Amino acid sequence: MSVITTKRAYEELERGGYIVTLPGRGSIAAEGRLDDLKKRRLAGLRSELEGLVGSATSLGLGPEILEQMLASIYKEKEDV
Repeated sequence: MSVITTKRAYEELERGGYIVTLPGRGSIAAEGRLDDLKKRRLAGLRSELEGLVGSATSLGLGPEILEQMLASIYKEKEDV
């Protein structure tokens, strides 16, 4: 990757408030933006879950089946 491209990416992240550049120390994530980002990601996750619940409901599946499926997926991730 080009140094110019990397420099431009850092500048855009700083302009957007996602990082703070400290002279002589480098760049770190900006605190407030991380909270905003987490809130947006949680909202997106909720929206996806609402869609999945709609799909499950149309198949006649109740929350118990979805809970079992979710637990199974988490278990598979832990085993990796």
